[in-house]
Amino acid sequence: MFSEKLESIPNQNLKGLETYLNKARERGQKYVRHDLAAREADIPETHVLTAFTFLCDEDILQAKLKVRCPNCASSHGGVFEKQSNVPDEVERCMCGEEFSMGKKANWEVVYEIPEGGVDFFLSFDESLKVFSEQAYDVSKSYLEKKYRQLEEMENASYRGQLFDHFIGILFIQIEGVHAISRYPHAKRGEIDVLVNLAEAPDWLFRTLGHATLVENKWQKEPAELSDFDSFESKVNEIDRMHGVKQAFFISMNGFKSSYDDVLDNDDAPRIIGFTREEVEEMVSNGSAESVLRRESFP
Repeated sequence: MFSEKLESIPNQNLKGLETYLNKARERGQKYVRHDLAAREADIPETHVLTAFTFLCDEDILQAKLKVRCPNCASSHGGVFEKQSNVPDEVERCMCGEEFSMGKKANWEVVYEIPEGGVDFFLSFDESLKVFSEQAYDVSKSYLEKKYRQLEEMENASYRGQLFDHFIGILFIQIEGVHAISRYPHAKRGEIDVLVNLAEAPDWLFRTLGHATLVENKWQKEPAELSDFDSFESKVNEIDRMHGVKQAFFISMNGFKSSYDDVLDNDDAPRIIGFTREEVEEMVSNGSAESVLRRESFP
């Protein structure tokens, strides 16, 4: 596993690699090698390997195996889907060399290019935003994959922006719920996730009101009291316009001790605190519904 993250690769290198892959597909080439791709795109092999790993994880490229003669490098046996398909037998090459097909030193990884048009490097940011437009019925595996990608991100600011979109997707898995991430039009500042509940199930509408807000914090330290004060002012603003009964503050690394008293106050609208535990439960269940059912009733 390469520690280098895709977002650390210069955009010009990704564009160069994408151009190479598109040209390879246009000329009918079915498989590519990372070393040749690096040479033709004129970028480091480590960048190509990182990018190809990402594309395989996204099911865009398919990693397969070829077996080559250690003497003349000619290919034997075609392309194998997985290691277990490679026969453990001795092969005699036309060059006179005898070698073991099952010996890993004779294996070469090749990458199968998909047919048809595909955006090879639609960024995680773009893919999450595009997907959120049609994300009313996503799979648990999709949510789990995106959550893992968020966990692996080293740029906290960038991750925070994408986390807002991700939380919005978790909420709209509930039938009738609609959400806008990074809502910019509130007077008190941008709202991480604004949730419209006008068409939500009756139990949720009665519990939360016409709308609710979600504040998201994914930072090293527990959330501060000042974070809560800022969010509370946004909640009160939206409450005056739309009627908010409860709102949610997500802090992946918890809250400072003084925070608990504030979150548990009896003032309306009520603000409920969630941590990493609740977020991971939402991801595991494929929706925010079970957590909201349990936590939203005073």
